[in-house]
Amino acid sequence: MIKKGKHIKRYAHTKAIITALFVGMLILATHYSWAQLLTNQGQQIYIGEKTLITIKGDVLNKGSIVNQGEIALSGNWHNEGDYIANQGAIILSGVDQQFDHRQQEIYELVIEGGGKKYFQSGASINGRLYLTNGIIMPSSDLKLLAGPSLDIIG
Repeated sequence: MIKKGKHIKRYAHTKAIITALFVGMLILATHYSWAQLLTNQGQQIYIGEKTLITIKGDVLNKGSIVNQGEIALSGNWHNEGDYIANQGAIILSGVDQQFDHRQQEIYELVIEGGGKKYFQSGASINGRLYLTNGIIMPSSDLKLLAGPSLDIIG
């Protein structure tokens, strides 16, 4: 016959460890997310305040992105849908990236990672522009517009 008391204690200890790991992963997942490619085919993606999404590849948006956090991108940005800037940031951290934003508003844009950032369409930057490491290369027929309260840092 199996003694129940000994196994219940082991189970309780294991259950506590699993619960702690699950809660830790849940907390981490609410603040950080990693991806290689982001393709939005008509959905709405909401990026909350204090949330960082790191994409080690390209973004193709054909839906809606509401950004109150940060999107760090090492690949190309192709926005064919809606981008609602709120207080969100787009961080171009790769080398030689293409940026096609369809003339929409950006609250905060960070240029880092070196290389050239090829802007295929215009954009309006209304919050902050951080020039850390890289060169902005607009195509000949577009404009990057500075909002009335734009801070340029770098």
